[in-house]
Amino acid sequence: DAGQVGAGQVRSGNVGHVEDPTEIGARAVHDRPGQPIYHMCTQAEWQAAKSKGEYLGSSQDTVDGFIHFSTQDQIVASAAKHRAGQTGLVLLSVDPGLLVDILKWEPARGGALFPHLYGPLPVVAVIDVDNLPLGDDGRHRFPSGFPTPEAEK
Repeated sequence: DAGQVGAGQVRSGNVGHVEDPTEIGARAVHDRPGQPIYHMCTQAEWQAAKSKGEYLGSSQDTVDGFIHFSTQDQIVASAAKHRAGQTGLVLLSVDPGLLVDILKWEPARGGALFPHLYGPLPVVAVIDVDNLPLGDDGRHRFPSGFPTPEAEK
C-alpha cells in the first residue's frame, strides 16, 4: 500500500513522499531563511566559476563526490583544518534555499551536521564573496560576525 510508512520513516507534507527523520531534523535546524552556508575556494576557482555560471568544487570536493560547506559556527575550524596557511582564498556565502534538491546535511567532524552539495553550485546562489587573508599568526581573517580562532579552542 502506497499509503503505508515504514519503520523509522515519517510522512512529509507532500502526499506520497516519505523521508528519513534525520533529514527532517537537519532541515528544522539548518534550513532557516537568512542563514547562509559557506565554502572556501581559491580566487582563480571562483573567477572560473563566474565565467561558467557554476562552481564544480575543489579537487578534494571532486574526490569526495560533493562540495563541502560549513555553517558560520563551523567555517573557522574548517579553514584551520583544511586550508591552513593557504593564500589567495575567498569565502563564498551561499543561500541554501536555492539548493534544496541537491543539498544534504550529513554528520562529519565530531558527528556535527555539515552541508554537502551533490551537484554544481550555481553562481546565482552565491550572495557574497569575501577575501580570506592570512593574519600574522598564519590564520585566516574572517569578516566580522564569525567566531574568532580563540573561540574555537
